[in-house]
Amino acid sequence: MNVLLALPLIFFSPVMEHAPGAPPGLVLAAPHEGYDMYTGDIANRVAKSLGWGRVIAKEFRDTKARRWLDVNRPTQRVWTLGGKRGKEQTTRKGRETFSEYARRLRVAGQVSEGPLTLLVEFHGHNRRIKLGTEKVRLDVIECATRGFSDAELRTLQARYQRLAAERWPVGPIIALRFDQIDSNYVYRGVTQRFYFRASGAKEAGSLQSSITKRALHFELPQSVRSTRTQRQAFGRLFAELLAPLKDLAEEEAGPARRSGMTDLIPGGSRD
Repeated sequence: MNVLLALPLIFFSPVMEHAPGAPPGLVLAAPHEGYDMYTGDIANRVAKSLGWGRVIAKEFRDTKARRWLDVNRPTQRVWTLGGKRGKEQTTRKGRETFSEYARRLRVAGQVSEGPLTLLVEFHGHNRRIKLGTEKVRLDVIECATRGFSDAELRTLQARYQRLAAERWPVGPIIALRFDQIDSNYVYRGVTQRFYFRASGAKEAGSLQSSITKRALHFELPQSVRSTRTQRQAFGRLFAELLAPLKDLAEEEAGPARRSGMTDLIPGGSRD
């Protein structure tokens, strides 16, 4: 008998963890750790560097255990009698899970009432597209957004490109695209439609305006998160990319002096 085949499958129970940070109102989160592998590690690395609040939800999606809760919205997929995963639907368990996630976001952001100032979520994708006669991985970071102007996103994108050019660990630089300004973009010579729009989270989940005033919902390809070297490099890069956004919290607190925001937003203003 093959001993390995005789070993039972090990299922991990779902768990959420959170930690408050400063300044209040800024939270980094990974709602699908365990399925979107190592997104929690990246969120933890960025949170450690910036000192912001964080929320990590682990193992709420596990196809082997026939468990699929979306966490950042009140939906789940229920397995059918035939053993297939059903369509996404709002359920009591889904609402309870999302309610707990939203509560922990507020605790991590030290916000007792009203929305967060900024929520940054890290997700993972393994999307493949057809180029010619072959299917290839889409090595692009797509980011769905809420509450940012086009000018702010273009400045953030330029900052990313500058940091990537200085600090890229190995191989070609992976582009960062935003839903609001990159509805179509070119990848390896072929025009692609922006895919990961986070519409469910915007309509009924964590990207609602009642949860957060602004949001960045990053979908990271495997080439960003598969190895420790990649995660170390991208953890540093994302921390540097997001650091100036702390001034958003200072603006919420009052007319504080804006030190780094003028580097992020041309003229220090929003359109």
